Formats: sequence, C-alpha cells, structure tokens
Amino acid sequence: MVPPVLSKSSLVEQPVLRLVWSRAFNWLSKAHEVTFIGYSFPVTDISARTLFSESLKDLPRGDINVVNLSRDDSEAEATRGQYCSVLGEIPEENFHFDGALEWIRNLWLQRDGVWTGASPVDGPWFRPC
Repeated sequence: MVPPVLSKSSLVEQPVLRLVWSRAFNWLSKAHEVTFIGYSFPVTDISARTLFSESLKDLPRGDINVVNLSRDDSEAEATRGQYCSVLGEIPEENFHFDGALEWIRNLWLQRDGVWTGASPVDGPWFRPC
C-alpha cells in the first residue's frame, strides 16, 4: 500500500517506491481484467490516477470492475464519476456498490450456485503470484 501522493517526483525520489510503481505499471499493462476493491479514486491521488490511466489504456473498459461500498446513490454516482473521468466509460454493470463481501458472495454463487461460507480464495480465480 502506497499512500496518495500529489506528484510523481516524490515517487522518483524513493527507490523502493519507484520499483513498486514500475512493477505495478508492468503488471497492470499486461492484465486481461482488473478489479478495484474499496478504492475511491480520490482527485488528490494524482500519481495513482496517472498510473492507472496509462497502464490500463489498452484494456477494454468491459474488463474493468469496481467494487465499493456506497451508502447511497449519490455516493455511488460520485465514485462512478471518478473512475470514468480517469479510465473512460466503464459499463454500468461493472460497478458493484454493495461492498466486497457481497461481491465475493455473488462470485461464489455464480461458480457453485450456493454460498457455503467457505473461503472464496479457494476458488479457481484466485491465483497467487
């Protein structure tokens, strides 16, 4: 986890952060699908916004998912606006505003048809690096 930063210069000054962000860019640019979980895409996080917009520029927008917990429609719409302002038009059905646990349950249900409460990381989509 890297804290939000306003400029890339603070990243360039720190060798460890430079390495982390460089690897993040490489992995993201090769991704076939990306899911953001619990990230609100704050306007002040300019470096992350740049990282994601540049590394995901060739990824079809239908392969980007956003999972967040929103208290109401206006909060969900604000989050949707943040993502679309950086990444372009992401399909409406790729936004999930019931939170991560509910999203994982739905993945589990799609796979098995029943939620058993077992760990979703045992599923076939979880592949550690």
